[in-house]
Amino acid sequence: MSDGNSNSFLKLARQARWAALVCFVIFTANVILGKSSLVFGWKLTFLLDGTPEFVLLLISVLFFMINAIFQEQVRKNNNNSHH
Repeated sequence: MSDGNSNSFLKLARQARWAALVCFVIFTANVILGKSSLVFGWKLTFLLDGTPEFVLLLISVLFFMINAIFQEQVRKNNNNSHH
């Protein structure tokens, strides 16, 4: 593939990595705040529970996998262009 495709794959990989990071940080904060609300008796009404929490983690994993696939494609393209 051309160098332009590699750049677009890198850009998509970077965006997917940031999306995965943001989703995972939100998931982790939700878990920590949920545990803290149980331990300290806080009345937090904005926490995700059950299915929405799982979907957030699933989205985070999907973005992480998209990132890995695009980075692998860029490496493959770079290896093919050097041969």
